[in-house]
Amino acid sequence: MAQPQRAARKEPKSTGEVVSELWGLVKDYGTQEVVDPVKNLGRFIAYGSAAAFCFAIAGLLFAVAFMRIIQVEGRRWFHGNWTFVPYVIAIFFCLVAAFLSYKQIKAGKHGDDSSSAKAKKGKAS
Repeated sequence: MAQPQRAARKEPKSTGEVVSELWGLVKDYGTQEVVDPVKNLGRFIAYGSAAAFCFAIAGLLFAVAFMRIIQVEGRRWFHGNWTFVPYVIAIFFCLVAAFLSYKQIKAGKHGDDSSSAKAKKGKAS
């Protein structure tokens, strides 16, 4: 049977080695817990901003297309002094879409209708 070897005694580290090792650990920890999450957050914000810009452009194009459809198809109703009505209708639908989006965003932040809130309520009963 092999006998366990005793660990060789290490000489105590000098103060300079301990300080440099501590500095390296603090620097690595700072990179891991601060710098990396900030980089990830920046990436998240960049992609989110790009998506918001694309959705805004799409919404604008849909509004103009909707207005043009009303102008072409409603030519017999909206002529003369009534040519402004398709613009008003398109703006109204844009405002309704913005309001519904706002309500949906606000409802999601409270978490009242989320499945996790319902699961918590079920466990409490």
